[in-house]
Amino acid sequence: MPEAVVTKPDVASLNISTPEKPKLPQLRIEMDASTVASKEHPNNNKDVNFYNYQKKFCAVFDGVGGGDDAQEAARIASQVVYEYLRNSIQKNETQTTVTNKLKYAFRHAKNQILSFTDGNPNVGVKSTCAVFFRDEDGRHKVAISSIGDNSGYIFHDGILEKTPQTQSNSWQNPEESNPITITILEIQPGDTFLLSTDGVHDNLTNQELQSIFTQNYSEPTQDITKKIISQSVARSEEGSFRSKPDDMTALVVKISEPEMFSSSPELGTFLPKIGDHIKIEHSSGVIEPDWQIHYINYKQGFIMVDKSTTDSDGVINSRSVKVDFDTARLLNTPVTPEYITQVKDFSQLNYVLDQLDKIEINTKMSSPYFRLKDTIEKIRMGRENINNLSNTYGLRDTVARLLKQK
Repeated sequence: MPEAVVTKPDVASLNISTPEKPKLPQLRIEMDASTVASKEHPNNNKDVNFYNYQKKFCAVFDGVGGGDDAQEAARIASQVVYEYLRNSIQKNETQTTVTNKLKYAFRHAKNQILSFTDGNPNVGVKSTCAVFFRDEDGRHKVAISSIGDNSGYIFHDGILEKTPQTQSNSWQNPEESNPITITILEIQPGDTFLLSTDGVHDNLTNQELQSIFTQNYSEPTQDITKKIISQSVARSEEGSFRSKPDDMTALVVKISEPEMFSSSPELGTFLPKIGDHIKIEHSSGVIEPDWQIHYINYKQGFIMVDKSTTDSDGVINSRSVKVDFDTARLLNTPVTPEYITQVKDFSQLNYVLDQLDKIEINTKMSSPYFRLKDTIEKIRMGRENINNLSNTYGLRDTVARLLKQK
């Protein structure tokens, strides 16, 4: 009997595919912070905070002990953690790598603080830090670590809950070797997080903080932080059993689904995202690049941007500016001649003409764009008649409108 021959199928020819993982939506993250020094030492705020939109992490620090040493300890801790996370956090991280990087940042900061204080147990730092990331399965998560009585909170489905924390201050006692507690939470659109120092949550109860989030849920993060600080200060001054003069810091993070914003067809499409860097126009007319978006209000049509700088003492300073959509769109999308009629001032008009002069484009303009700028300047100074200016693409009408505004 002949031996049976078994033919293996050509796997490549079979219509078999591995099911794709469901694509999870992108999330928009908005962050802002407010801080105020205690009235007992108004020029020595021992709280420090930072937030980074590009790498999606933030933290608050509270110097422990009196005098300048506590303030310097908080500054050292914040600078060490910020620089390490900024340089190490990548776009795609696993839960394990994020946890390990947080632990390393904290341990490195602890060593720097102990070196600065020479092991003085009366000086230290309390901290809460959060890193937002997508894990290997694409799920949105946050890693939160709290040391001391600084607190992290999550506001979810109308309820404010405190995240776990390490009760002892492992940055203060050189003999202490307690492991740093890292809490991992899966996040969803609508979740809001609060990182605060004890000047906030010692003065306000969880219920009072929850009421602030409930009543101001749709407000920008900057407004929420200011209301938290305002109510904390008011409580500290009223003389009740909860009143506690102290430095106060509130950092709020809101999670939401990105909204798509399509501008008018003649200006193309503008799709800003949290973390994008854009050009803005200052009230002086100066146009400056590299401002980072941290809040987008589609209903009211404005964007909040900020820029962080580090001074000679290593202190991180942030400035925040409000920009209307039309201006942001005009300055941050490819320029065409149709933009001429959309400008709001002569600085914007000059910007548009500068950009048009840099690209090859077939136009019906009678002069190169740089010559048009010279003509417009002469018209503004009364040295040339506006009727000598071409009205192609509405240029003459635009100049006439801007002259009336002035």
